Amino acid sequence: AVEKLLNARQRRIVENVLENGAVTTRWCMQTLDVARDTAHRDLSEMVRIGILTRKGAGRSTEYSFINPRKLQEEVVP
Repeated sequence: AVEKLLNARQRRIVENVLENGAVTTRWCMQTLDVARDTAHRDLSEMVRIGILTRKGAGRSTEYSFINPRKLQEEVVP
C-alpha cells in the first residue's frame, strides 16, 4: 500500500496532517530538522504520488490530503 512508498519523514508528515489538517515546508524543516530542499523534496514526492495536494504559493503554501478518508484507511494501521 501507500505506506511502503513513504520514508520515515514522510510518515511523520502524514501523522501531522492527520492531526492538524495541513503541513508546511517550514514545519517540516523545524520538526524534522531537515534543510528546505529536503523538506520540499519529501512534500513534492508526496504530491507526485497523489497523497498530498498543494495550496497557495511561497511561504503560505500548505499541503493537505487529496482524499483524507481513503488515505487514513491505507496508511494508518
